[in-house]
Amino acid sequence: MISLDQETLINGLTELGISSRDILLVHSDLRCFGVPEGADSREKILQFYLDAFLQVLGKEGTLAVPAYFYEYARFGIPFDVDQSPVSAPLGSFSQWINSLPNRVRSLNPLQSLAAIGWQASELTGGDSVSGYGAASPWHRLRTMGGKILFLGAPFQSMTYVHYIEQQFGVPHLYFKIYPYPIIKDKKTLPKFPISAVRYLNFEVEYDLAAFKELLQDKGALHTAWIKNTAIYLVEAEAAFQIGMMALDQNPYFFLKNPPKFVSGQIPTDGTTGK
Repeated sequence: MISLDQETLINGLTELGISSRDILLVHSDLRCFGVPEGADSREKILQFYLDAFLQVLGKEGTLAVPAYFYEYARFGIPFDVDQSPVSAPLGSFSQWINSLPNRVRSLNPLQSLAAIGWQASELTGGDSVSGYGAASPWHRLRTMGGKILFLGAPFQSMTYVHYIEQQFGVPHLYFKIYPYPIIKDKKTLPKFPISAVRYLNFEVEYDLAAFKELLQDKGALHTAWIKNTAIYLVEAEAAFQIGMMALDQNPYFFLKNPPKFVSGQIPTDGTTGK
């Protein structure tokens, strides 16, 4: 089997429409591409991909990755912005970027992004602990003209849809406050994060196949191939506008089936007057 070389990877990224000065959020699963040419260690494999991104994005580009710390919500483990690892399901490339000394990481542990590059601080910095709100990096990703890349990772991994859902106001999400510490620069912050989360007792299950197809039909989802694996790119603003229109037609558009709400219980709890 022929190893993936730098030129092939760079050509695939540029074919998608990634260019210098872009702000790029990368969802990745590098296992499907095998061991790259000349890379004989984990560090060299990850550096191979980083070098390609740096070449395509240039000195004024910005590279971001999901940097969620799921253990915060699952076990109440405090989130140390500087020390808490990126949770394993997000993959080795996200963990690698978060480990770099020049990275900037946002403060909400469940929707955190880590970024390097020209506008990393503008994208992920600040003191907001909002998950997908107007002060969050997800909102900035859109308003700053960012793009979202799926490099080996399935389109189903597009957590950006939760930002779209929050802006629309879907009924199957509610706002939850987590009372566990957030630590930055060895200091505990005087506030707790707020995240939009799904109701657990109404069988809320996501299926983004229809959204993927809709983006393709609208010409918003761009596709290239690397070693027989499709990679995808969508602009955050285009995904937002198309997603909002879809939710306006069906607020459960991102779900496999409508939630099984129970009459008389939130959010279908009826009137408030006596």
